[in-house]
Amino acid sequence: MFKKVLFISFVLGGFLLEGKEPPEFIKRRVISFIATECSVSKKKVDLDILHGPGRNIKKYSDKTIRIKNKDEQVLGHNTIWLKIVGENDLLKKIPVTYSASATISTVVAVRDIKYNSKITEDNIELREKYISRDIQDYYRSKEEIPSNYTSTQLLRAGEPVKKSLLRQRALVDRGETIQARIIAKGIEIQAQAKARERGQKGETIGVFIQRTRERMKGKVNSKNSVIIKVR
Repeated sequence: MFKKVLFISFVLGGFLLEGKEPPEFIKRRVISFIATECSVSKKKVDLDILHGPGRNIKKYSDKTIRIKNKDEQVLGHNTIWLKIVGENDLLKKIPVTYSASATISTVVAVRDIKYNSKITEDNIELREKYISRDIQDYYRSKEEIPSNYTSTQLLRAGEPVKKSLLRQRALVDRGETIQARIIAKGIEIQAQAKARERGQKGETIGVFIQRTRERMKGKVNSKNSVIIKVR
C-alpha cells in the first residue's frame, strides 16, 4: 500500500512579524495543516511543537514553505517536513516533530448496542469527542455507516462507533441452524447443519451435518444456506 504524501503551501512574505518567535509562526501553519486534514476549525486543534526550526528561518521569509506528510496519521506524535523552495529550487528541508489532538464531531452510540446488532438511525447520534489518534477510524456522519453493518462487540452509550468496531452483516452466523446443499456426482441432497463459523456470500465456512454428525466445508450462497461439493 502506497503512503499518502500531502503538500500544503504557504507564502511567508508579509506574515512573519518582528518580535514573533519563528516557532510560533510555524505552529500556526501546522495547526492550519492539521485542521484542514481533520476537517475541523483551527480552534479545535491542540498542538505542541516538540522539535522545530529556530529563528534562522526568518531569512526565508520571502520564500514558499510546503508541508510534506508521509504518514497516514496527522494526530498524535508525528514528524512533518517543511520544504522551503525558491522559484523552482529546493532551498532547505526542516523537520518539525509535534504532538496533536483535536475535537471532532463523530458518531456515537445513543444507548448500549449489543454484539452483532444493526446500526440504525435510532441508536446513534453525532457528538463532539476529543481524540488524539486514528482519526480515519471515526465516522464523521451517520450517512457514512453502511446499512448492512453490525457491531463486533458491545458498544456502550456515548462510545464512538468506530469503523474498526463494525463489520458487514453475515449471511450465516456461527451456531445458527442452516440448510446445506450437498452435491456429489451430479446428485444433490439437502440436510440441516450447524454453522461452525460466520460467513459472507462466497466465503467457505465449516459446518456440522446434524444427521451424519460429519464436519464439512461449504460455500455460503444465500441467507443461512451453504453449498457443499463432494469430489
